[in-house]
Amino acid sequence: MVVAAGAWHAAVVGRDGRVCTWGWGRYGCLGHGNEECEAAPKVVEALNNVKAVHVATGDYTTFVVSEEGDVYSFGCGESASLGHNAVIDEQ
Repeated sequence: MVVAAGAWHAAVVGRDGRVCTWGWGRYGCLGHGNEECEAAPKVVEALNNVKAVHVATGDYTTFVVSEEGDVYSFGCGESASLGHNAVIDEQ
């Protein structure tokens, strides 16, 4: 298991490789497809087919590394900080 805590939210990788997040959902940093806050850990359904091995959180971002070495990111993409592409202010 891996636990990460940012200023406003937290994330965990369970023994089974599932990722759960909770806290303030601004900019979609929880990965649930919305900006809702979660008071308790909730599985990130978009990563159901991914076996995660590591997770890291920033102020409004979350990064997940899979067993295969793929990196997934979600949250505030300002200044292209998510690494998706060079679009500024992407979310």
